[in-house]
Amino acid sequence: MHETSSPVRRSVFVLACILIPLFFQPERSQAAPVLILTSAPGEALYLPIFTAQVEAWRGAAQSGGHTVQKFGLAPEATNAAQDFLKALSQLPENSIDPAWIVLLGHGTDDGRTAKLNLPGADLDSSELAQALKRITSTVIVVDATSASGGFLAKLAGTNRVIITATRAGAEQNYAHLGEHLAHALTDPKADLDQDGQTSLLELFLHASRATEAYYKEAGLMLSEHALISDNGDTVGTPASAFTGVRGVPSKTNPALTPVGFRSHQLALKWSVELSSLTSDQRQQRDALELEIESLRQKKSQLAKAEYYRELETLLVQLARLNTNR
Repeated sequence: MHETSSPVRRSVFVLACILIPLFFQPERSQAAPVLILTSAPGEALYLPIFTAQVEAWRGAAQSGGHTVQKFGLAPEATNAAQDFLKALSQLPENSIDPAWIVLLGHGTDDGRTAKLNLPGADLDSSELAQALKRITSTVIVVDATSASGGFLAKLAGTNRVIITATRAGAEQNYAHLGEHLAHALTDPKADLDQDGQTSLLELFLHASRATEAYYKEAGLMLSEHALISDNGDTVGTPASAFTGVRGVPSKTNPALTPVGFRSHQLALKWSVELSSLTSDQRQQRDALELEIESLRQKKSQLAKAEYYRELETLLVQLARLNTNR
C-alpha cells in the first residue's frame, strides 16, 4: 500500500491510464509496397479459392494506402518467379515503411529446399532469402502455402517478420491458413484488443485459431501448424503460446525482444488517429515503444525508484510525440 502511494508511482499510474491506448498501436504504412505471389492452382477447384485470397489482400492493402503488385496464378504466367524477383530488386534498400510479401497457394519441400509451385520455374526459399539480403529495413513475409515452414529459418532475421502456415516442410497438405487470413483482413473480430485496427500479430492469431477450429469442426487431424517470427528467432512461435497480444519470450534467446512485439506495431490499415503520424514520428514512436519494452524486461534488475523514474521519462516523451502529431 505504501509503495502505490508514492508520488512517482502515482504519476506513472496516471500517465499509463491516459497513454496505454496509444503506446502499442501498430505502424501506419504510407504507400508501402505489397507484392502478392500466387502458385499455379493445380486442380481447377483451387483457382477460385486462390483468386479470392489474392483479391482480399489486394483490397485490404489498397484500402490501407499501399501499392500492390500481383504475380503468378494464371497458367500463362510462366515468368512469375522472374518477374517477382525483379520487383523485389527494385524495392528500396532502406525505408521507414515496411515491404510486404504475400505468398499464396501450393508449396512443396523435398527435405532440402522449400518451394512455391509456380507456372514455369518455382521460387525456392534460398532464392527469396538471397533477394532480401540487400534490404535492411523491415520486410514482412506472409507465407500461407503448404510446406511453408521450410521458409522460416531461411528468412528469419533482423527486421524480418515471417509468418508460415506450417511448422515444417513435411506438412504438405493444402494449407487452410490462407483462407482464414484472407477472411481476417476484414473481420472486426480479428481486432483482438479492440483498439479499432488489426495488427499483423492479431491477424496471425485470429487466423491460426480459426484454422484450428476448422479442423476440429470437420473432425480432421490438424495437419498445419502456423508459426510467427518477428525478432530474429529462427524457430518460430505458434498462436497457442500467446495470451492476448502480449509478446512471449524467444525460445532460442531470452535476450531478444519478445515474439509478437514488432508484429503488433505493423498492419495494413490503421485508424484515422494514427494515420496522422508522419514517417519520422512513426519511427520515433516505434523506438520509444521498444525502449519501454526493453526497460520492462530489466525491471527485476533495477531499483524500484530507478525503474519508475526511467519509465516516466519514456512515457512523457511518448506523450509529447502523440500530442504533437
